[in-house]
Amino acid sequence: HTNDVVHLFERSDTRAIVGFQFWRTITLQLPRTRAIVGGKLRILPAYRRQGLHLRSGLRFFASRQLAHPRTRFYRISIASIFGFTSIASALSEYHLFNPQAADPEGHALAGAFQQLASGSGYQLARDEAVIRVNIFITSETLALYPDAFFEKPAARVYAGINPGYRSNGCYVGFWFRFSRRNLVALVQAVRQLRSRR
Repeated sequence: HTNDVVHLFERSDTRAIVGFQFWRTITLQLPRTRAIVGGKLRILPAYRRQGLHLRSGLRFFASRQLAHPRTRFYRISIASIFGFTSIASALSEYHLFNPQAADPEGHALAGAFQQLASGSGYQLARDEAVIRVNIFITSETLALYPDAFFEKPAARVYAGINPGYRSNGCYVGFWFRFSRRNLVALVQAVRQLRSRR
């Protein structure tokens, strides 16, 4: 799969690149809809937890919505506990991937997750949001996060769905709509993270 766009994160003073995020959209089997998918994300450790990926996602959504004002966009993600907690904590509402969804919206999203997983060589479960990606979290990565991170409500949700996340090579699929409530929540989360710098 090709990516539509790559966002580079730069220091405002030196213009040195401190990270990047790839973005693309995929079709959904619903009229005038597309799903936004985040690709590879890399940020230098000193610049993490500043909401750069959230700002990048909002910018990409805004550019797509301006280009296609009659299209309804969804965001779908197959995420580690770190990505899930970071994004879900910034939202007003989100939904776990349900491969058995029978309603038109859920069925279309299940198809999008299947497309995303197949393109990446991932394995979907038949009846749950846990997806085998064969990417394993190292002890060094876990050590970068304080115990308080794993006590966040979103992290606890993730651990409840995927209790073996530390060693099983599985991520969790989830999605959300770019509703007014979510857009307000995302903007507020970005402002709070920027104010802590």
